[in-house]
Amino acid sequence: MAATPIPRRYQRVKLTPAKWVIVQSAGRTDTLRCTTMGLGGMFLECAEPFPEGAFVRFAFSVGAQTARGTATVRDATDKGIGLAFVTLKPDDRAKIRRFLERQLARK
Repeated sequence: MAATPIPRRYQRVKLTPAKWVIVQSAGRTDTLRCTTMGLGGMFLECAEPFPEGAFVRFAFSVGAQTARGTATVRDATDKGIGLAFVTLKPDDRAKIRRFLERQLARK
């Protein structure tokens, strides 16, 4: 029996090429590849994942600007971490939305 897909609140966009994201938590700073993103969060490839439930700060370039916010680690696997956005200022959410719209327009 096939698993039922989890309904998603926001559409996910595969990023090709991947987007580099700076992530900070508990004195640790990593630059990780983001392969999937939506308005609710993102998936980052990571060999040594942050623990589930950890709060992280993130930042990434969107053209000449930078989008910043906080997120929580929802999933941690041997392939990476799934982050759920917790805090995004309205202008950062707008930057991410425009970035995702441009990504979708390319496809």
